[in-house]
Amino acid sequence: SGGFGALANKTVTYVSPSGATNNHICAIAAQVAYCWGSNQNGELGRNVMPDGTNAANKSLVPVAVYTGGVLSGKKVVSIVGDGNAVYEPGVKGNVAAGFAHTCAIAYTTTIADSAAYCWGSNADGAIGNNGVMGTSSNTFPSWLYIAPQAVSTSGVLSGKTIAEIGTSAKGGCATAYTGGDTNTSRAYCWGAPSTRGDGSTVRTSVPVTVTDTYIPSVFANNKIHGLIGGAFRMCAIANNVSYCWGNNSYGQIGTGSTTPSTVRQPTDAIFLHPLNNQYVY
Repeated sequence: SGGFGALANKTVTYVSPSGATNNHICAIAAQVAYCWGSNQNGELGRNVMPDGTNAANKSLVPVAVYTGGVLSGKKVVSIVGDGNAVYEPGVKGNVAAGFAHTCAIAYTTTIADSAAYCWGSNADGAIGNNGVMGTSSNTFPSWLYIAPQAVSTSGVLSGKTIAEIGTSAKGGCATAYTGGDTNTSRAYCWGAPSTRGDGSTVRTSVPVTVTDTYIPSVFANNKIHGLIGGAFRMCAIANNVSYCWGNNSYGQIGTGSTTPSTVRQPTDAIFLHPLNNQYVY
């Protein structure tokens, strides 16, 4: 409590973990989201289009995320952001957008209503709203969403409660459960192939179910939790083991190798893979 500006006399209850490649931070106070830093891709969610001016491109102090749209009347309980804000609006000839974006969980009445919302760059589908993605035929900034958007629930997230939210540099993920049973929590992702986690090599602007190649399937048969994102990769816990997927150029997936350079489905470190209830070294 105390302080100045938008957060004056408010109690901050949550601060977003900083993504490995992002230039903005967000927090929650009184169940309202506030963000500050770069807004070059609309990642602050303030409903202000970046236009090459400092006032639109960044905020040096916390500003409230826009609540006049899908977040109207909703209580924000979790927020996280990531992505490169490489685009400099107003620079002639620069047509390569950044990937900065933010995602949050919010509900209306009870936690059972919790849903996912994202805003910022949808260049590779990181907003998850089945909206415009960046292509050679689309004109920038048509894939920027400067106010919160509801992540699509017309497919795999239909009827599900969002439990956790995470972002990578080019996508987002959530764990979600059905019927109030958190043990049914599974992982769902959207965005670039390095994030979506189902083996595909194409990007998606709607959530897909994360799958693995283990027999029997780990992600299909166990509660998924502990979701966290990083630069071009995601990790989660299943059956007390950590699994990661995405960029592996520096060995960050934890398999003991940099091959392949992109791991497209959840993989655990081979030296921590239990076999017949024993660890194989």
